[in-house]
Amino acid sequence: MKILYRAHAILHQFATQLVFEIFPIAIQLLYIIMISTFFIVLRRHENLSSLFLLALSMIGLTVCISLQVSFKLGYQLTEDSAVFLKSFTQSKSRYKTKENRQFFRSCQRFRLNIGNFFKVSRNTFPAVMHEIILNTVINLLVTVPPTTNHV
Repeated sequence: MKILYRAHAILHQFATQLVFEIFPIAIQLLYIIMISTFFIVLRRHENLSSLFLLALSMIGLTVCISLQVSFKLGYQLTEDSAVFLKSFTQSKSRYKTKENRQFFRSCQRFRLNIGNFFKVSRNTFPAVMHEIILNTVINLLVTVPPTTNHV
């Protein structure tokens, strides 16, 4: 069983190193898409056709949902790894030896990092939506003047 967990830990380490470099860039691109679509829909909607406005709204909504699902899956990975480790330390089977308990206690639960300073937690999505997306869209709405049609 230790071999299984070690293999899982190695795969996780490989995957998180890959995600560590790609995930922040992907999230920043999604932020830019979401902020620009929300801004265009809220401020520049007079000059757009209804179909294009609907498409922009759907793109913004799709990006928002995909970010929520991504953060939820990252948090679920952390929680599931903790449950996985706890199941070995509390089982009443052959894994109850002192050596195995010490081994599984020494194993850390998996965490998904976003860049150097940020870990996915239960409150990541609401915090991101409030601190980054809503504040930026509100700042843009306040600072960028509305377009006027001079005919």
